This record gives sequence, C-alpha cells and structure tokens, in this order.
Amino acid sequence: FFSAVTIQSGTSFINNEGLIKKIYLPKFIFPLSIAFALLIDSALSFLSLFVIILILGGKLSLSLLFLPLAFTLLFFFTLGIALIMAVATVFFRDLQHVILIAMQGLFFLTPIVYKKAAIDGWIAWLVGFNPMTPFIELFRAPLTQAILPDNNIIFHCSVISLVSFVVGFSIFLYQERNIVFRL
Repeated sequence: FFSAVTIQSGTSFINNEGLIKKIYLPKFIFPLSIAFALLIDSALSFLSLFVIILILGGKLSLSLLFLPLAFTLLFFFTLGIALIMAVATVFFRDLQHVILIAMQGLFFLTPIVYKKAAIDGWIAWLVGFNPMTPFIELFRAPLTQAILPDNNIIFHCSVISLVSFVVGFSIFLYQERNIVFRL
C-alpha cells in the first residue's frame, strides 16, 4: 500500500496537468483519490490474505478488531508522504524515477518476510530507522500472534502518522499555488 501510493501519487499532478490547467479543482483530490483507491484495493487484498490465513489454521481473536485502526494510521502516514512526493515531483521531474528505486530498497529494509529480531549490527540499525518497521508490527501482532501490538508501537505509529500528515499537508498548502506554474 505504502509503496503503491507513494509511487503513483508522485506523478498525480503531472499526469493531470491538462485538467489542472483548464479548470479549477482542489489539487488535494489527486493524491487523495489515489490513496483512497489503493486503500480499497489493499483492504480487498487483505480480505483475501485473511481467508488464506484462516484456511492455513490461523485463529480468530478480538485483536483483529485493531486492524482498521492500523489501516487508518498507515493511511495518514502514507498520505503525508504522498503529498510531499507529489509536490516535490512537480519541481524535480526526475524524482519519479528515484522514488521507484527507493521503494525497492525500502522494501528490503522493511521486516516483512523476516522479523526485526533476526538481524543485528548496522543493518538492524537501518531497519530500526525505517519508518515502515513499526507499521509492520501493527499488522503482524494481531495477525500472527493474535495479540494487540505493544502500546509503544501504537504510540510510535500515531506520532509518525501525525507528523507525516501535518508536514505533508503543510508543504502542499505552501506550494499549492506554485504547482500550476511549474507544470
């Protein structure tokens, strides 16, 4: 979800340049519509994954009710980053190619297939510095261990989401008028 929204939102203003220049539309709707569409896609993919988990012997627990909150926190974090990338790509067009490479690197530094505890040294530091790591834990605890995530992880993700959204929205508001002139 994070990777797809970041990559696609990075070009949201550029891809809609003709529409933005012809009529007035709130520019915020372009990255927001991408984020919502991919959130729906991710939720449907998650339902498929959930069915597979149940077939393979996963347990139903009350901790699964936490997952909508996890999706909400991830959504606001991702939307903040998407707004930053959308504005930055208007000013630096080659950034869209850098984002693709960065997302691949970030994927390998995110403990999705492996647990963070399985690595050590400077790579463990890099993985710990990755802002996606606590979000993975938000989903991993209810799904694989049938427990709620640790309160520190929930707090950490809430702070990261809030900061990301506020910074992204602030940058967007600051540069909103310049976007048309740079397209």
